[in-house]
Parts: sequence; structure tokens; C-alpha cells
Amino acid sequence: MIMPMDLIPFLAIIPTCILLQSDTSQYSAHQGHTGIYGCGCAPSKIVMGIAFYGKGWQMESGDNNGLYRKTSKPARGGGFTYLKDSVVDKNGYKQYWDTAAMAPYLFNPETNVLYLL
Repeated sequence: MIMPMDLIPFLAIIPTCILLQSDTSQYSAHQGHTGIYGCGCAPSKIVMGIAFYGKGWQMESGDNNGLYRKTSKPARGGGFTYLKDSVVDKNGYKQYWDTAAMAPYLFNPETNVLYLL
């Protein structure tokens, strides 16, 4: 199973649910699939998992609303209910849309905390 959320290196933020990336220096579900297939795994055995939680990071910079910036440390993540009830459009967090990943993310410019959803 390919879990795109787990393809994130700690020091570089990338969109996690991106299916195909034109910039080959960025990770994508397509790269994960291609790599596993290239190692001999049958395509019928490859499944992409989709998480219903968000991972959070304290960003070094608030530039670009935190997206594609380096992290300084992890921040509390959470499941769908926690994020919906406590974070989305609350406590300084604003929802943004990543056009490359075609996915929402949350960013708080006061704390520089970013959640990938």
C-alpha cells in the first residue's frame, strides 16, 4: 500500500495527495507506484491509501502560506473530527487550496503552523 502522507521528508514540505508531479524533485503517488512497479510488484497488488487525518508542522517561514517551505518541528496533527471542530477556519487557521496537489491545506500565519489534509 502506498500512503502518500508518509512520503514526506521531515525537512521539506510537499503536497501529500498529489497524484502526478511535473517537478520530478517532488514526491508523488505516481512516483511511488512507478517505483514499486519497477521493483517487480504486480500492478494489481498496488493500492494507494488515502488518510482521513492531517499532519501538522511548524514552518520556518510563513512565505507562500507555509507551502513548500522547510519545517522547524512537528505540530499536533489530528483526525477529521479534531481538524473540523478545532482547526478549520478557527484559531487563526485559514484554509487554502494547493492547485498542484488539487487539495486543501490549513495555515496559521501567527504561529506558522501548517496542516496538510
